[in-house]
Amino acid sequence: MLRMFIIMLLCLFTILEAAQTRSYDGYTYDQTTFSDGWVSTVKPDWVEVTHNVSPVKILLHYPKEGTIISANSDAEHIAAAWDILVAPRYTAMSDYFVAASITTSSSGYLASATLFDPLSNSWNYVVFFRRGNSGWIEFVAPDKATFMQLIPVDINTINWSTDSAIYNYFDYSGANRFMIASADLLGEWTNDFAAMQDVYNVYTGAVTGTYTYEHQSMITFNTSTYTRYDLFVSGQLGNYTYITLNSANYFAVPNPWMIYFADEQINNNPITYKSYIYEAYFSCIKNARLLWIKKTDPQYPDAEYEYKAYGKSVNNTSTPKKMISPALLNYLLN
Repeated sequence: MLRMFIIMLLCLFTILEAAQTRSYDGYTYDQTTFSDGWVSTVKPDWVEVTHNVSPVKILLHYPKEGTIISANSDAEHIAAAWDILVAPRYTAMSDYFVAASITTSSSGYLASATLFDPLSNSWNYVVFFRRGNSGWIEFVAPDKATFMQLIPVDINTINWSTDSAIYNYFDYSGANRFMIASADLLGEWTNDFAAMQDVYNVYTGAVTGTYTYEHQSMITFNTSTYTRYDLFVSGQLGNYTYITLNSANYFAVPNPWMIYFADEQINNNPITYKSYIYEAYFSCIKNARLLWIKKTDPQYPDAEYEYKAYGKSVNNTSTPKKMISPALLNYLLN
């Protein structure tokens, strides 16, 4: 059943394509073409998103120190990021405007201005946006009318009662997504999560302890195999429970958006591993990439799994080699 599922995945037509030239940062793919015509390209300081029928250029800025701060107002918060990410690339400005905050549990930040770009020797209408984890997004259009052909929102008319759904028009953060190749995975990738919660007595209100949960995961990809180590820690101070899981087997990349892990249980651990297909992609930050993986399970197709982000160890010294073993390929294709 699993074998048939893998073969079906291999045969699926992917709605995304990517350029296959080695990128400046050493990864195989630096461009993604989405099914709706938008194209994302890796740049040194942002991901650039363009469309052949729209003159609007979208810059997904990488995180940078000082661009997300505690501030007394939206205007102060936006100004800090604007001065670092936007202003240095332009030489003149007019009609700077900060949009009003919308009353919602997750408000967004919006500003606009007309700016002169010395590189293109032209004036541009620029909109600057962030909400939640979107990162700072910059829209560069020839003029306001052209911008509103793409996003039918006049930010000058936004007020506290505006429907917060309009923020969805501005969030292009999902375009920071690039295909993977086996050679890109070589080395050690880690994901760490920790949370703490105080426990209170329901009668006195006094703190009776602190409950801790931590999960550390490390995946090391070799030429055609991988090893995985997981540590789970939970409990209260002085009474922690530890569970460690270790697995090692083959892996493969059935298509550039998936990783197949042939798992096996070792060390007689009470929790059993099994083989899985993971959806996978890279996102970009400055001088690095994050590996995002999400488990899929054909036995439970309605199960909702979340993507987890893994960062590559800076001390990795692996060198690219042939990645998929003949034995695994034979298993997948027969």
